Amino acid sequence: MSNVIDKLCLTTPLGKSDHVCMEFGYLTNHYTQSPLHQKLDYWKADYESVKRELSAIDWDTELLNKSVTESWQIFQKKLLMLCEKYTCAFEEK
Repeated sequence: MSNVIDKLCLTTPLGKSDHVCMEFGYLTNHYTQSPLHQKLDYWKADYESVKRELSAIDWDTELLNKSVTESWQIFQKKLLMLCEKYTCAFEEK
């Protein structure tokens, strides 16, 4: 994924600092919720199962010859999949 920084703006330093402040937008993948407005109840997640499945993955092979961005996307996708698998959903009020 390229061009993840959007609207870069350099602003005045904070206080007596001689360093400028940077403001920018960070573009990332957007995940939408189901139309039923369900959310995951992370307080009741089975984190031991998530940990067990993450530990069973051969990360050296999985991330071989991948860039940092590609590696992050692979890890993030697997983690989200496991969180959905081992976390109960509830309808938002």
